[in-house]
This record gives sequence, C-alpha cells and structure tokens, in this order.
Amino acid sequence: MEKLEDLQVLPAQSWVPQWRTQIKRGESLGAGRRYRAARSQVEPISDFLFEYYGIKPRHLTQWHPGIGLALLAPTQADSDSQAAYEFWEQLGQKRFYHQVETPAGPAVTLDVQSWVEQRGRGGQFIIDLLSTVANREGFYGCLGLHEWAMVYQGKPRHDLPLRLGAQGADQLTSSLPIRCTHFDAFRFFTPEARPFNQHQPDGSAPSMLTLEQPGCLHQNMDLLRYALKLGPLVSTELLLDCFEFALEVRTLDMAASPYDCSGLGLAPVKIETVEGKAQYIAQQRQFTETGRPLRQALIDALTAAGYHPSTHPQMQEAKEINA
Repeated sequence: MEKLEDLQVLPAQSWVPQWRTQIKRGESLGAGRRYRAARSQVEPISDFLFEYYGIKPRHLTQWHPGIGLALLAPTQADSDSQAAYEFWEQLGQKRFYHQVETPAGPAVTLDVQSWVEQRGRGGQFIIDLLSTVANREGFYGCLGLHEWAMVYQGKPRHDLPLRLGAQGADQLTSSLPIRCTHFDAFRFFTPEARPFNQHQPDGSAPSMLTLEQPGCLHQNMDLLRYALKLGPLVSTELLLDCFEFALEVRTLDMAASPYDCSGLGLAPVKIETVEGKAQYIAQQRQFTETGRPLRQALIDALTAAGYHPSTHPQMQEAKEINA
C-alpha cells in the first residue's frame, strides 16, 4: 500500500497541462459517438466499444491522474487558476480521493486504501488474469473466425451485407478449424457453430485463466474493460491509450469478418486467401506487441496498490492450450 513519502507531488504547472490535454483527447475520441447518438445512428466498428463496454463519451473526459500522484492546488500565479482550482477542489471530494498534507502544501491524491477495501476481490482477479496472459505465448491461427461463427446458419448481427453471401460464409466457417479462446466471443456463436470450436470457454475464472492468451483480439480489446474497471487507479491517459488500441483491434475484427464494410471505408482482410491469412496474422502479432506495455501498465497500477498475482494451476497450462 502506498505511503505519503512514496507519492510524487506535482505542482499545478505540471498537472494542469496534462489535465487539459487528456480532456481534449477524450472529447475528440467521443465526438463521433455523440454526433451519431444525437441522430440515432450506429456505426458498427467504433460504436461497438461504447455499447459492449458500457462506455459513455463523458467517461473519456473524466480525468484521473492515476495511483502514486498527488496534485498540489493551483495558485493565482498559475494560468487560468480559477478553473483549475475548481477542478482540484471537486476532485478531492470525489469517491476514492482525499486531501493530504505534503511539505509543499495540501494535495489531492487517490485514497488507495479505500479503493482496495471496496474493490479488493475484483482487483485480485484482474491482476491474476492479466499476469497470466502476459506470461503466455500468443496463438495466431484463429483468423477471426469467431465473427463468422456468429452468423453461421443464422442472421447477421449488423446491418451490413455479407461479403461472400450467406452460403459462402457458412462454407468458409465449416471448412476452417476454429480455436476461439474467449468466452465473450464464443457465447455469440450460433448453436450450429458452437461444436466447431476446439475450446469451450464458459466465462468462469478457471476457464479464463486457462484459455485467454495475448494473441486474441478480444483479450486485447478487453484491456479497455480492465482500465475502466480499475477506474481512478489508472490514469485517464492509460484509459485513452487502451481505448485507441481497442479501436485498432476492432477495426481488424470487422475487416476480417464476414461483413462487407466497404461502405464504411474499410477494405476487407480476405482470410479465405493465402494473402489475407498472412495479413491477419501479421496484424495480430503486432497487436500482441502493442498490447504488452498497456497490459503491463495495468498490472503495475495494481501492484502499486498492493496486489500480487496468485498461484493458480491454470497459469501453468499455456503451452498445452496454445501448442
């Protein structure tokens, strides 16, 4: 658990520019969603993140400095000190924050003990899962077939045409091996497609710890889920990094899907071709590398709060699952 002497105390000249920058960044990332929502429009690539993870655009503009930082109050000498001071004062009154006395003066910081007391079990599972995935080899042969299995002998989930038609999509789905390791993808398979999957994830903690791996698109998108769940423990900068990464991953998810996304300006990744398979795997591998420091940053935040990975038998099964 962090102590007062472990805090990095930031003067307003340091944290106010960060606050302004990340608020503007969050406003930009949520602008499209706000525009479409006001007109009852839906865009299935980026709007998926808002709907699936229960995000509102305002969530992207609620600034948190993250664990380990203490913010000194702005003074009259600071630019636009009134607005910054009002924000500082309001932050100190929010849940999981408190004011502490430092040698440089009063500062607002995260009340880590309060957060852990109220979120303890959730934080433990998250560090267990993220640490397990971080130490596991990725699997790169799934080719995004989870999206195809969701429409197999069924109805499309999005208001988009199927690139190969219903019959062509069904033929491709049944002709390639499916090795989906993520429950939140698998649970949307049609009943007819579920037996095709070599794994049967059930969403339980043991299942997730056994199966989830860093090559999975959904696991990488889920870094956004865990950044949201950890709330003020992680900085808004890290949250927005995870959002932007999830959007990149979701773009490949739809490009390689059975849907024709050309009307959205998205060229297909044709996984039915040799070239398309290679393109998908190359991007999947890149996502594994891009996701690595984000996953580690989430682990680091939990470690700073006093969490440590448990020892689960499932954590030792990576080679068998991904071989």
